[in-house]
Amino acid sequence: MVVGLTESVTILALNSLTVIAFYRDRNLRKRSTVSTYLVISLAVADMLSGGISAFDLFYDVGEMCNLWGHDTEYWYDISAVLLLWFPDCSLTNMTVISLERLNATFWPFRHRTIKKSVYWVLIIAVWLTTLLFSYALLMISHYTHKEDYFYYALGSFNSICPLVICVSYVFIFVKLRFGDQHRHHGAANRERKLTVMLFSVTSFSLLLCLPYVVTTFPTFALKFLRSLSNTALFRLAQSSTILLYANCFLNPILYTMRMPGFRRALKILCHQQP
Repeated sequence: MVVGLTESVTILALNSLTVIAFYRDRNLRKRSTVSTYLVISLAVADMLSGGISAFDLFYDVGEMCNLWGHDTEYWYDISAVLLLWFPDCSLTNMTVISLERLNATFWPFRHRTIKKSVYWVLIIAVWLTTLLFSYALLMISHYTHKEDYFYYALGSFNSICPLVICVSYVFIFVKLRFGDQHRHHGAANRERKLTVMLFSVTSFSLLLCLPYVVTTFPTFALKFLRSLSNTALFRLAQSSTILLYANCFLNPILYTMRMPGFRRALKILCHQQP
């Protein structure tokens, strides 16, 4: 519990600073406004993931101590939906960012003419879609009482998103490596650096998410997990969950390392604190 609570507090603190730094620094937003909004959306999803993981820890303790009385199922349903929603939203945001970078790399002029309102609609759609998907998973679990359906739905989602991300960045790598080099100046060069930075962030995130993705993959979840003892299953679940949430506080650290503008904004923000 101590490890989980420490991780949750770290996620909340670092991603809160990330959101505030991006929001308050105009120069940081002007460099690539569209991508910045998507990064802020990702940071919010990561921040809320840390918050709900802390809530879940306290819920588990309260359930063991019988603090919730007869409303246990109600609080469990809320916790279950949010525990699915925010990590799924984080993964979906990373997928959208990879597609946005693909668009910026292959069709830079068309990318610059897309209105901000389109991306606001896209961000809202991501949050609403993942919320509905999470609620649907809960309904599948409640009304079918079959783990197969739940794991097939969750496993498909957790497999498709990383696949889209990997394919997108493979195409981006090929384009940057073998494409026209004389276009790498000015705005195009800034977009290229941003793409490389976001690729680094996404790569580390996917590596940390991989154990969770594997454990929710239908074949693995339905066959291998059932053969484990309760103790082994608990340890595996806790380990994969800790790694899953670790990617939420890794992103701000990578932004600090790879983005001088973000590093300056963060220093200014920290120096302004009383």
